[in-house]
Amino acid sequence: MASTDKNVKTIIFDCFGVLADPILSFWYRDNYANKGFVDTELPATLRSFDLGQLTEDDIFDRFSKYEGVTADKEAIRVQADAYTRLNEELINLIGNLRMCGYEIVLLTNANHSYFERKIFVDFPEFKDLFDHIIISSHVKMVKPDLEIYQHTLRQIGKNPDETVFIDDNTHNVEAAEKIGIHGHVYSSVNSLIERLKYLGVSF
Repeated sequence: MASTDKNVKTIIFDCFGVLADPILSFWYRDNYANKGFVDTELPATLRSFDLGQLTEDDIFDRFSKYEGVTADKEAIRVQADAYTRLNEELINLIGNLRMCGYEIVLLTNANHSYFERKIFVDFPEFKDLFDHIIISSHVKMVKPDLEIYQHTLRQIGKNPDETVFIDDNTHNVEAAEKIGIHGHVYSSVNSLIERLKYLGVSF
């Protein structure tokens, strides 16, 4: 655990697995468990999706071709959307952090089409949680590649030690820490609060 200089000004959050359930992963998990298919190329496919090289239609069409899946891509879109759920406890924490003057940033591997089609429509207040929103498909970079963290620091105008990055993926957090960003692997709101307090974040 990195020592703190109590200089943190900006808190950077991942979305899926932290602020919201990972809908594509959850759909795949539940369906492969029930139907027994395995897609060894899925990680590479999702990386292309997060880079904006594939569309939602591409993903759902791929899912529709799995053995045992009888739904078409539009039905699968509806099924996947049903997993959409925000972490209300964490969102309340973000509200408290903002009231205490901290800058809040979203840095997520995702395709922006899902935000525009679903998140921003069903949860219009979501945008207002953040001072900056950085979505991988917009910037054509993905975590854990170092360039997306460097891009984020330039975008927000902060030094690495002025920021904390929160993600549920250990590799993503370790990559951020390589360039001096304070990191935290998210598991619960309580453990995050303890980490923020350790770093001198007061709220």
